[in-house]
Amino acid sequence: MFKDNAFHLLSTSDNLRATFAPIESTEEALSYALVATDLMALYDLPSKLKGRPYAYLVNELEETHVEYAPEGYVVHLYAHPEPGCGCGFHVTAAVDVIVTEAGAVKELEPKPQFQLGLCAD
Repeated sequence: MFKDNAFHLLSTSDNLRATFAPIESTEEALSYALVATDLMALYDLPSKLKGRPYAYLVNELEETHVEYAPEGYVVHLYAHPEPGCGCGFHVTAAVDVIVTEAGAVKELEPKPQFQLGLCAD
C-alpha cells in the first residue's frame, strides 16, 4: 500500500486490521473482505453465464452484496471455481464472510451455486 509517500507491506491480518479498522460501512466491509480473503465479487451472473454450458445448483443466484448484522457485516462473495484445472464441470460456491467492526474476518461454509462445463489450465 502507498501511504505518506512510502510503500507499506500489509503481509498479515494484524497489519491489515491495524491499517484499516474500524470497519464502518458496507463499502468498507466489501473492500476489506476482498483483500482479506481469496474470494471474489460477482455481479450480473445470468448475463455472464449466457451461452455457456452451465447448470444452477440453487433456485436463484445472488449477486455479491453486503448486509449489516449484529455480529458485523455479512459479505456475500464467491470462491474460485473448483477444480481449478482440467476439463469437465467446475463448481463455483458462494461464501458468506463476516467482517467485524474491529477487522476480524470469518468465512462461513461454502455453498455450491452453479457449475460450468469447460477446460481450464
